[in-house]
Amino acid sequence: MHILVDESGSPETLGRMLAEMDSRDDVGSMLVLAADGNGWTVEAIDPLLSQTGKPVFGGIFPAVIHDDRYMKTGTVVTGLKTEATPHLIPGLSAENADYESQLEKHIEESDSLRTMMVLVDGLSTRVGQFLEALYAVFGLEINYVGGGCGSLTFRKKPCLITPDGMVGDSALLVELETESGVGVAHGWRPVSTPYKATEVGPNSIRTLDWKPALEVYRAVVEPSAEEALTNENFFQHAANHPLGVAKMDAEMVVRDPYQHTEEGELLIVGNVPCGAYLYVLSATPEDLIKAAVRARDMAANALRRKGESALYLFMDCISREMLLKEKFNQEIEAVFTGKTPLVGACSMGEIANTGKEFLEIYNKTAVLALLEDV
Repeated sequence: MHILVDESGSPETLGRMLAEMDSRDDVGSMLVLAADGNGWTVEAIDPLLSQTGKPVFGGIFPAVIHDDRYMKTGTVVTGLKTEATPHLIPGLSAENADYESQLEKHIEESDSLRTMMVLVDGLSTRVGQFLEALYAVFGLEINYVGGGCGSLTFRKKPCLITPDGMVGDSALLVELETESGVGVAHGWRPVSTPYKATEVGPNSIRTLDWKPALEVYRAVVEPSAEEALTNENFFQHAANHPLGVAKMDAEMVVRDPYQHTEEGELLIVGNVPCGAYLYVLSATPEDLIKAAVRARDMAANALRRKGESALYLFMDCISREMLLKEKFNQEIEAVFTGKTPLVGACSMGEIANTGKEFLEIYNKTAVLALLEDV
């Protein structure tokens, strides 16, 4: 396993890094994590990807992580000794797409599959339905880890990196024969009574207890914010008050409201089942940092044999960075052990299971996977 880092994020340097990894006999495939600040275009990047002789896969995120630092401009290329197998599933917003059929058509059953990396366009509208199909086909016999790619501009554009070029509105599945341990934790706690999601959309909550969702949300958040929620300050205050979906015998799944409509609908990353009970949440910076460390320790405890070339893959929600601000460096530094290399991204939704629970897309959550002998 080899890691190359470029802080400039230039296409020219990406080409050189890919060529160097491609030339190494001990590299079987390449994971590319790139920051949206690079400003890449398909015209500049696609020819570089198509020239590689080994499988290349990855995504573009609001920020990327290497060891104890993160970059909003830059690229991290990891050469894995295993020859990973990427599969592209298009149409992640298509209303009538049958994802189970697509998965069964594209991916053959394999006894050697141990871990699946799942990268999606974070702005696609049917990510939740796709993950349900993925779980239905593969179940809990394997571990999953990944996240949502995209830009904080919330403009849809190509954000997944494939051997054939950059694409959007799709899912990229990468088969790994590597054993892994996965940890998931967020650190948020309820500050409200539960509310029932009485009407929902594909990526929205329309009503809570049959009232406009924004009306209910405002009643809880405005006293804490000490000001009225407006179009201008909504995202700022929502970052401090996500929603938690209650789960039986499991930690709540966080949902991140990032916009609202004039009709009082809350737009969220991911989806919420109709009838689910939700809480308004809050957390201190210390809560969030401790949770990230807990996720790392969960991953390590789940994988007893690390081998000589273990790697941490860290998917940390970009909204945690926006909330923690200068303290976000403390979270990254607290997670990095100094012994095991770490690569990752500030994602738009985090994807994981823990080997025992249902596959989920999370918000405002720290997800770490410890990959063995990559």
